[in-house]
Amino acid sequence: MPVQLPGKSFTGTDFTPSLDWLLNQHTAEVKTVEIDVSFTGGETDSIVKSALVLGIVTATGRFKQYNDGAADGTEVAAAVLLHPVYKKDVLGNAIVAPAFAAVVLRGRVDGAKLTGIDAAGRVDLKAQGFLFDDELP
Repeated sequence: MPVQLPGKSFTGTDFTPSLDWLLNQHTAEVKTVEIDVSFTGGETDSIVKSALVLGIVTATGRFKQYNDGAADGTEVAAAVLLHPVYKKDVLGNAIVAPAFAAVVLRGRVDGAKLTGIDAAGRVDLKAQGFLFDDELP
C-alpha cells in the first residue's frame, strides 16, 4: 500500500532501481559513500536515479554529479550511483544534508545507459577499472 500524506502519494515505483547498466554485479566493486544531493540531472522531481556518473568534490570528499567543465574535483568521473537517492523527504522538503549512498567504483557497464557520461568521463572511469561493453571482445 502506498504511503499517503495530504497531497502526496509514494508508491515506490520511482524508487525501484534499474541495474541493467551494471552488466556483472558479482565483479563490481561497491562502496557506501557520502554524497551531495544538491546536484541536478538523472532525476525525477525528488529522486536521483541509479546510473548517474559521479565525481568527488575535492574540498569535501563528497561525491557529486560529474561535470567535465567544473573545477572542484567533479571534472574527473570517479564512480556510478548504484541505487536511487531521495532528494526530498516524505513531506516534499528538500534534503540539505549529505546522504549516504552505494556507488560502483569499478565494474563492467553498459556505457549507453549511464547518465551524464561523456568521452572524458569514459576515459576517467576506464582508468579506475571500469569496462565498457562496447569495447569488449
